[in-house]
Amino acid sequence: MLTTKQLRRYLKEHYSYELQMINFSYVCLCSLDFGRMENGKYFQNAMIESFCIHARALIDFYEAPQPRKTDLTYFHFSIQPKFGRKVYGSSRYVKLNKQIAHLTEERIGARKINAADREALWKAISRKHAAFVAAIRPEYRDCFPPD
Repeated sequence: MLTTKQLRRYLKEHYSYELQMINFSYVCLCSLDFGRMENGKYFQNAMIESFCIHARALIDFYEAPQPRKTDLTYFHFSIQPKFGRKVYGSSRYVKLNKQIAHLTEERIGARKINAADREALWKAISRKHAAFVAAIRPEYRDCFPPD
């Protein structure tokens, strides 16, 4: 079992990193003109993959029904937040899982994660983060940078 000091470090370093990366990749995908860049398609794909892998990690943190023994989830840091509608198991989560995180035959001809999917996932994760922070235990409240 991890100590409070170790859990605080996790929030400050790892959880915060996941949020920074999903936000950075989302902003890049929404604002950059990849068509005008040299090798823009590769950069765009890298940003899509970055967004998706960090989205999946955060969704698992908030919602995984059966986390592995060594996984850290919201439960380690907060009382039960009111997360609202689940993303885990949804068609968008399945796309993240099958198209990005695993090499499967289901990638062939599959519908790709698109801008509407990314927007919906980003908004859902943003709401879940706000609910998580609102329900955080006192010993972890100062682990997040001010908005």
